[in-house]
Amino acid sequence: DGYYLSSNTCYKCNSPCVTCYSSTKCYSCIDGYYLSSNTCYQCNSPCSTCSSSTTCKSCISGYYLYSNTCNQCVSPCKTCSSKTKCDSCIDGYYKSSSGECKNPKYGEIKGGYCYIYSDDETDFSKAICTCNKGYAKVGETECIKCSTN
Repeated sequence: DGYYLSSNTCYKCNSPCVTCYSSTKCYSCIDGYYLSSNTCYQCNSPCSTCSSSTTCKSCISGYYLYSNTCNQCVSPCKTCSSKTKCDSCIDGYYKSSSGECKNPKYGEIKGGYCYIYSDDETDFSKAICTCNKGYAKVGETECIKCSTN
């Protein structure tokens, strides 16, 4: 594998050929290339692997595969597995239990406020909180009034 015989001498196949029967004729190609008429051609972006110039088998990050075509994820999805299912979100959003990217919810706490990165508005374990002026942060989700000296 990876070599061809010519005049009783073995020669290594040239990349992007994986297997070949001459210096210019391929049987198979490395990932990111497809075989056509014994020649390896690079897949067109956003395809990461393909079986022809118009048939994608997988996509680069930020795209999803649908009907052999790579389609761009819709913001605020950063990566996705379909038009409606986000795998990760752009900064400032969180992935909901349904696979959507959502804005964090705003919630007030004594002496400050929080942005909650969860479907559960009472789940402060996934919150980023800020204290108002004159208050100090204690733990992740509590603000106490500073004493004036």
